[in-house]
Amino acid sequence: MTYKLKNINTSRHIVCFSSISGSNLYYALIKANEKDIKAYCRESDIENLLLDAVKLLPDGLSVGDFPKMLADAVETVLTKRVSRYPDLFHVSYVGIALSKNTVYVCTAGNCRVHLIKNDLLVSSTRDHNLIEEPVEGMGELSSEPGLALFYKCIETRQIVALKSEVRHRAESIKWEPDGGFTILVCSESFHRFQEPENYIRSLLRMIDENRINDETVQNGLISRIDYSA
Repeated sequence: MTYKLKNINTSRHIVCFSSISGSNLYYALIKANEKDIKAYCRESDIENLLLDAVKLLPDGLSVGDFPKMLADAVETVLTKRVSRYPDLFHVSYVGIALSKNTVYVCTAGNCRVHLIKNDLLVSSTRDHNLIEEPVEGMGELSSEPGLALFYKCIETRQIVALKSEVRHRAESIKWEPDGGFTILVCSESFHRFQEPENYIRSLLRMIDENRINDETVQNGLISRIDYSA
């Protein structure tokens, strides 16, 4: 049983964490608003936010509880820091824990997690935006084609300082694939809100051929986790 992780991060507004402990793998990312440079400038100390949250996790935490508990810890750290770093008020989130043939996932935002077997898509997480998750009270969205991408970019779930509403909290899912599999994580700059079937194979090929770098993709993240039994 082995894990192989390849992480390519060409952005300043996304921070990752990964760790392998025995037969378990832990992975997480947080993503600030790319357009809000103050949220991820050096003064915001976003690089240490995720590590500070990991340090809050209790000893003896079960593998399955890691993604959700880390999301709660990120919220706690954001709340503690908000008076010092008011521009870093919310982040998108992905948390993953792998234990043999079980995958625990927790997401908030538009970064996607995919389960792949034999280069074929088995399942994927959903986006949290105005198209996929309309906000009550906003009324009907305009049908103008040019506004669709704008609506998709407005995230309806994030980790927010000062205790966000329950409906905004991270969403959890569990997969139990048989045998070997691949987990693919990517930000919007890779999936571009397409259907996963339209880009999975090309992304896997680009990773295998080392064609993803600062020159080919800017301000994006893609992570590949291969599990072999």
